[in-house]
Amino acid sequence: MTSRIVLVLAVAFGAACGGAATTSAPTATETASATPTTVPATTVAASTAASAWTVTSASAATVKVREQLVGVSLPSDAVLTVKGASGSFALNADGTFTSDSKITCNVSTIASDQRDRDNFIKQDTLAVGQFPTATLVPTKATGLTLPLPA
Repeated sequence: MTSRIVLVLAVAFGAACGGAATTSAPTATETASATPTTVPATTVAASTAASAWTVTSASAATVKVREQLVGVSLPSDAVLTVKGASGSFALNADGTFTSDSKITCNVSTIASDQRDRDNFIKQDTLAVGQFPTATLVPTKATGLTLPLPA
């Protein structure tokens, strides 16, 4: 369960790579205050300039997870929201990210429509008392038409 939630959060933050475009995956959407700019990458040839974004504390990720609860015969969808992400990332023309790309999220802000679910995820699954933040270090984006338009 822990790896599934972390994976879904990683996918949600990775979805920010598309800038203002919406994601095609029905399980994750993101609202981010990211401003795209084009900057030359320092470790990449000039012909493969990077598109860069900054993630501000006003950013939020909404993640939809299919769950099966004990004692309930049908699966349901849990919608979780995480607020307070920060960091930046730059996408090279070949789909790789620059080495300084990193997004950090305050996982103690995870919230859904059920407090019991939130507490279970925070205390038992993610152990936010011990690990209050999660850091995403992206390496490669797939499924995008590259290079991104300037």
